[in-house]
Amino acid sequence: MGFLEALNGLFQPAKRRARGFKRMSTIRTVIFLIAGKLDFHMVNPHAHQPT
Repeated sequence: MGFLEALNGLFQPAKRRARGFKRMSTIRTVIFLIAGKLDFHMVNPHAHQPT
């Protein structure tokens, strides 16, 4: 059950960030970006650090 709660914890903020987008592929991309905690600072020095 904890695994499902963790997934839900990722999905809810992703839905808020992807608000206005209709396609599930867009929401899925946002989830991957949030869950991956990627560091874009090397590509864009103005990018925010993952929290």
